[in-house]
Amino acid sequence: MLQESQHNPEPRLEEIIEIRDPAVDVEAVMNQIRANIRKRRMKAETGDLDLESFAGGLNSGQITSFGHDTDHSLCRLSATYNKINVGLALTASQVPVLGPLWQKVRRSLHHLVLFYVNMAASKQVVYMFISLIKGLAEENERMKAEVNTLQARVAALEAVLEHRESE
Repeated sequence: MLQESQHNPEPRLEEIIEIRDPAVDVEAVMNQIRANIRKRRMKAETGDLDLESFAGGLNSGQITSFGHDTDHSLCRLSATYNKINVGLALTASQVPVLGPLWQKVRRSLHHLVLFYVNMAASKQVVYMFISLIKGLAEENERMKAEVNTLQARVAALEAVLEHRESE
């Protein structure tokens, strides 16, 4: 059985799915699926696709014009910003006499700890937003400089064109 799978790594199409509609070109559909898989593998190999985020449903597979790092940060923020707070999680006390008193003390201490943990978590979200905004601002400045350079080149080319037309 192991030797058979080494010689023929892909199972035959008829073994995977049965399509009875004659209007469906099964080979074309399978070729398209294989092509999409190859594209995603190539993207993953070149670093254009974050497989961890993609597997977690955080990445649509498309990179924004801001680049991989900014796209990754946006995906992480959109997936986690509202799930960062920690909730109350106490177990029941098995002590018969002092159990209720012990639960009140634990609950009070737990609320105090949660207050500080959630405060730190919210500061982390703010930090993530600020770093993302700073990255976007830097990218915006880079794009402005690029636009200015391109506008200067266009103006120079227009001047050369006008000079040639006037000759």
